[in-house]
Amino acid sequence: MKTCLERLFRHLQWADDQVLRTAEAAGTFPQEALRLLAHILGAEQVWLARIQGRETVPVWPQLAVAECRALSGRNLEGYREVLAATAEEGFEAVVDYRDTRGTAHRTRLGDILLHVALHGAHHRGQIAALVRAAGLQPAGTDYILFCRCGLADGRP
Repeated sequence: MKTCLERLFRHLQWADDQVLRTAEAAGTFPQEALRLLAHILGAEQVWLARIQGRETVPVWPQLAVAECRALSGRNLEGYREVLAATAEEGFEAVVDYRDTRGTAHRTRLGDILLHVALHGAHHRGQIAALVRAAGLQPAGTDYILFCRCGLADGRP
């Protein structure tokens, strides 16, 4: 599981970066697309805080593109630390947390990390549609594109 999660988080980093580059290069990035990008990054931050037993932040933060870039970097560093510190059997550990309504939950760490890795893909598809509708070229963020770049195995 560890190798697979590490690969998925490399994809997450790459895909978030692809969308951020598109947003940074656009003269005007669609507001709804920016709201979804901020949500992807906010959700990544929320789950990281839950894993680390810290107080969570809003899952739908209002962020500018530069703030999204900064949050992406902080999230990435946090997930790198979690993955590096977790042995294979550690992904079975249960994380206790509260959802945004305050309801208590218990979920395996591996399942949380898999959710985080997959969550952004859904919203990146929505972002691509919004960007295309605004007459811009959306970033390609499919996992297979990531693989074709030779990045799936950690190669530069």
